[in-house]
Order: sequence, then C-alpha cells, then structure tokens
Amino acid sequence: MSAPLRFLMALLLACLLPGVGHAANIEGVFLLNRSPDGFHLSLLPLAEGETQVVRVGPGSDVVSVLLPPATGRSSSLETPAPGLRVVSRRNGVITLEARSSDGRSTISSWSNRVEELTGYDIRVSVTSPERKQAFLIHGYSTSAATVGPVFNPFVAAGMPRPGEVVVETDTTLSVTPREIIGSAPFRFSRFPLVQLSIGGRMVGWAVVDTGAAVTVISDSVVPAGTDVRQVQIATYSPAGRSTEPLAIGGAGGAVAVAGEAGLAGLSIGAVEMGPTDVLVIAGLSDTMKSLTGEEIVAVIGLDVLRRSERVVFDFEAGSDMGELRFEPSRQGGMPMSIAGQHLFVEGQAGSRVNLLVDTGSSAELVLDPASARAAGFRETGDAAPARGLDGAALQFQTGVVERLTIGALEWSDVPARRGGVPVFNTMQNREQNMALLGSGFLRRLDRVALDFVTLKVEFTP
Repeated sequence: MSAPLRFLMALLLACLLPGVGHAANIEGVFLLNRSPDGFHLSLLPLAEGETQVVRVGPGSDVVSVLLPPATGRSSSLETPAPGLRVVSRRNGVITLEARSSDGRSTISSWSNRVEELTGYDIRVSVTSPERKQAFLIHGYSTSAATVGPVFNPFVAAGMPRPGEVVVETDTTLSVTPREIIGSAPFRFSRFPLVQLSIGGRMVGWAVVDTGAAVTVISDSVVPAGTDVRQVQIATYSPAGRSTEPLAIGGAGGAVAVAGEAGLAGLSIGAVEMGPTDVLVIAGLSDTMKSLTGEEIVAVIGLDVLRRSERVVFDFEAGSDMGELRFEPSRQGGMPMSIAGQHLFVEGQAGSRVNLLVDTGSSAELVLDPASARAAGFRETGDAAPARGLDGAALQFQTGVVERLTIGALEWSDVPARRGGVPVFNTMQNREQNMALLGSGFLRRLDRVALDFVTLKVEFTP
C-alpha cells in the first residue's frame, strides 16, 4: 500500500522575516502523536550518522514527522493507511522520506540543514473529525500547545473524514525580541502614521500595521544604489517544483512585489530598529495617496514590530495624536497567537471568534458571512464599498453586532461590516469564526499593548 503522506505545498519566501539563529542543539526530530485525550508532540532522538524508521497509521500512535523543507506553509493529509517515515542525519543534514508500508517505494523526500532548523519557528495546525489543536515549535528545540486559529486547507473538500488527520505547518524565521526602548509620536488618520527614516534620512509617513506580516516600502524611497533583488516563491507538489515571482496578499487580493531590498537602517521616529530587509512595491506611495488621500511611503509590519519585546499604542482620547512605545516585556494580559503571520486574540460575538488585530484597517469590526450570522449581525445601512492595494473593489454591508466580549471587557451595538474577507480565505480557515478588529475599534481604548515575549495582549479601556 502507498504511504499516506501527500505533501501538497511549501511556499519558500526567501528572507522575508528577519531571523536570528539559535545556539540550541538539535537533538532529534519532532513527531505528532495521537492519544485518547488528543494530539501531542514528542521528540525522536536522532544523532549524527543515525537513521530512524517510524511507522505511521494502524498500530502506531505517530501521525506525522514534522520536518519542514524551508520557510513557508505546507500541508499534508494523513490517512489510516499504514506507511513509513525514514529519517536520517548525515553531514549536518536531516532528510525525511515517506515510503510505502513494505518499504519498497519512496513517495516523497525532502531535507534541511540542522543549522537552518535552529532558526525556524513552526506553527502546527492539526485537524481531525473529533478535534482541532495547534502547537508552536521554537528553534526546532522546544514545543508547546498554543492558542488561536487551527488551519485546514482541505475544508472545502469536506476533509478530514473519519480516521484522517490534516496537518499544516506554517514555518517562519525565528524572531528573538530585543529590549528596544523608546517612543515615537503617531498621527491618527484612519490608522496610526509615524515618521519613517531610512539610513538616517526621514522619508515620510508610514502606517503601523499589525495586520501586515512584512514591511513594505515604495520604490520612490529606496536609497540610491540599493540592490533590489527579485524574490521567487517555490511550490512543491507531486508534479514537482515550480517557481514564480512573489506576490503578497492585500485586502482585495495579491499585490505584485518588485523585489526585496536590504536597508542599512530603519527608524520609527527616533527609535532605531536596525538593518531591515523590506519588500519593494512599485508605485506604493501613489496607490496609498489614491486610497487614503495621505502621503504614505511604507507599511511597517509585524516583522519589524516583533523585534521589540513589547509594543504599546497609547491613544489620546479626543485627539488625533498618540504615542507608539517600545518597552521591556512584562507579565499580564490575555493570550494572543501569531497564526498565518497575523495577530489573533479570542473573543465572543454570539459564539467564539478569532479576532485579527489589525491597526492597518480603518474599520471597527469586519466579519465574513458565517461569522456575521453567528454574531447576530443586524443590517443598519447600505453596502459600503472599499478598495485594497491591488485596486480590487470590495463590497461590505454595514450593520451592528449586538455584543462583543474580549476577556473581561464587553461592548454593545458595535458598528460592523459584513462581506467576503479575502485574508480569511487565503488563510483557509472557513471552519472557524473569524473577524477583523481594526483601528476604528481599537481607538475606543486608551491603550493596546502587544507583548511578543509572553505572547499576551492588554486592552486598557
């Protein structure tokens, strides 16, 4: 019988997130195991020069071996059919093969260098007909259960079926927060805007966008002489490997990327964030001008914000000004997750909902149709059009949600919009209620604090 693994997709996003290697020694490979009380991770010892054969399927509690080929997202459907995983470590390279249960045929094979694995964070989503769970593997050395959405790219096909398990890994370069201390004023115009400097020269306004995975700048502010390198994504499938130019997800769809540039230094106000790799988008400043009426040259994403241990948005009541602070980590707050390279906090709106915290959106609350039904969305007005960076027109129905609860805080009659939200579709998470919590809502608060060490968020009314 053929081995159950179908390795469908891994997107290689070269150097998109700044990372630092870990000194931790890789002692083995991580396994996903199943027990009567759910799923859990374990470490299979694997020394240099050693090979281990792992049986999956009937007679084994092992569901999968969690070894990503590179940064990006990969998905597999593990079926009840028996199979083998052969893991070997030679010359600092760990190789994984999926074989048939008789060991005669190799279905797929991929590998990774040990020193590269130490620089990865891997978020693992596990879906079976009985339960959904998520885990985080840090530096390929420690693992723990985590909160937030559980992704299942096969949901449209009605999978998994009885006995099947969907395993998705979202692999990024690890970011070790630093004790960056300082503050920068921001001007609130639909979203927080700060003054951005590149290489010590102030270049203009930038949106501080917790809903953006990566930092992007307009080609108009790239320093002269900077090398702008083309970025390719690679897709692995049973048909082989294919590449194409990178496009990033915008509100309405994909936005073409001109390339990637390494900046010698990037500062938010007077706060130095250090050398930064950014994506370059041709005509971004013109696009932002047409969308917002503002002179905006960049979008600061999570890749830069996560360099700080703690980022605080201080909103001044009744004012269009505020302060963005970078502080040492501290205890306290509600759990947040970084899933699909987005920030989520759990709330209640008719039922449990995963709220994407997005300072780059001017809206208060945006729900897809399924989440709107669960939240008791009530129409109050006409359709409200919107446009994303790609220029695509989006249609939303205006209304209110009777009650929204986040932790111990509760709000009534929250203005909301209902419509197809492309970011949720690209995250392939239609099984679970999701909503976007934008700057229009966050401004109700005095303070929003995001701690990237403890993975906690504080909302201060």
